[in-house]
Amino acid sequence: MAYRLLTAAVLTILGTGVCLAQGAPPYKLFSSKTGRFTVLMPATPSEQKQEVDTDAGKVESVMFIAAGANNSVFIAAYADYPNAAPNAEAATMVVSGARDGILRNTKGKLINDKEISLDKNTGRAFLIEQNGGQFFNVRVYLVGKRLYQLIVVGPKAEAIRAFVAATRRAMEEIIADPERGLEAAITEIPELAGDRDAQMAVLKATIDTWQSDYTEANGIGAVDPAAWERSIAFMSGLPDSPVAGPVTVDDVIDAEFAAE
Repeated sequence: MAYRLLTAAVLTILGTGVCLAQGAPPYKLFSSKTGRFTVLMPATPSEQKQEVDTDAGKVESVMFIAAGANNSVFIAAYADYPNAAPNAEAATMVVSGARDGILRNTKGKLINDKEISLDKNTGRAFLIEQNGGQFFNVRVYLVGKRLYQLIVVGPKAEAIRAFVAATRRAMEEIIADPERGLEAAITEIPELAGDRDAQMAVLKATIDTWQSDYTEANGIGAVDPAAWERSIAFMSGLPDSPVAGPVTVDDVIDAEFAAE
């Protein structure tokens, strides 16, 4: 159970880095005094305002939009509702409604979706795939009467490349400072704090699996073709093997997405 929880936490940490790694230019802090937030953006964003119809009536949505590398777009937006949600259930309905609205407007397919929180404020994180290969990576939070939306839009290939880059960077940061990695995991999954020593041991064992002579020479996240060949041979030799037919390393990995 502990290993499963920590693995989920590490994957969560890796996933949250995608927006920051996309395209790999230097990101800069952007603050909105009226919006009362600070985010990382690839460039100074432009501000746009739009009146939106909601179940609570018309509200003004304020959006800050910046173009990123490889045809990506970064959006930070907020809108104030007439009244705050009276309870947690109502707050969940608000962020779920925001998800449904974006899904409806993009006419896309919901790839994943989960409840999140930030400083005890209700939130939702989800990924939408639109026809044509565009991906919408979205986080929404309800803070009092204000709904915040963080959106990164990019094509499929760039989304994969960004995820790989973010994963590599997160692995490097966790290797350099396991304590920081554990703290981030506990933030996402608080029950991990019940036995910090055990969780740290599991994390360090996980870090060991990320490193080898091959990654020492080629960098964290580098794919070792020889290791994959051994894995394929082992799986193919098992009784009732899940490998249905002849498989080569090139059939199962694409190193192009791991390119710097």
